[in-house]
Amino acid sequence: FLISLRDKLSETNNSVKKIREIKKDFSLTLKKLKGKNKIDSIKTFGKSIIKNLTKIENELYQTKNRSRQDPLNFPIKLNNRLSALGSSVSMGNFKPTNQAVEVKKELTKLIDVQLNALEEIIKKEIPKFNEMIFKAKIPAVEVGK
Repeated sequence: FLISLRDKLSETNNSVKKIREIKKDFSLTLKKLKGKNKIDSIKTFGKSIIKNLTKIENELYQTKNRSRQDPLNFPIKLNNRLSALGSSVSMGNFKPTNQAVEVKKELTKLIDVQLNALEEIIKKEIPKFNEMIFKAKIPAVEVGK
């Protein structure tokens, strides 16, 4: 039980890292488009992808925690809830209760919804964005003019 919980938590946290890398790449690409004409649709699409990625990230991980008091002000998210479950279940030398198993199932379902949404973006929207960049003939590396 704890190993499967750990694996789901690792998958969740790795997805948050992946989201952050993708958002960073998109931000760099969108900066390259600044000042270019006739590519507003590409910029708009790129910003909508970043927005959707941020929504997923915010469901999986509490991004607003900066100080020790912030967990009191902002609710914990799915990764923290799953981690807390693991912490409570690992106390003692007993099998998980039926309630703990049900909570894990519920949290796993909620996490999978977000991970599936992330996969949809990666498989469909990002290739479409890259195709738009390619068709617009925007160079990957620009040498100063």
